[in-house]
Amino acid sequence: MTILRSFQCPYVEVATENILAAASKLDISVDLIEIQSRDELMEKSPTPYGIFSVIYKGQLISFHRLTVHSVYKKLQTLLEEPV
Repeated sequence: MTILRSFQCPYVEVATENILAAASKLDISVDLIEIQSRDELMEKSPTPYGIFSVIYKGQLISFHRLTVHSVYKKLQTLLEEPV
């Protein structure tokens, strides 16, 4: 799983903590990428909402804050899908 984030919003830290908590419960490793510039955002972000994106198995999981429970349910569903 990859989290792309930029600290332009005070809720980014809470959103990140929720993703990390759910991923930890499912033993999913997480790469955290801190977006530092507009150019980097344009190159890496899968959405125009560049301050926070979560990607897992090639799918955009979220571009906004979710609860730990919501993230857990989404990830659990993706883990059950055949590869």
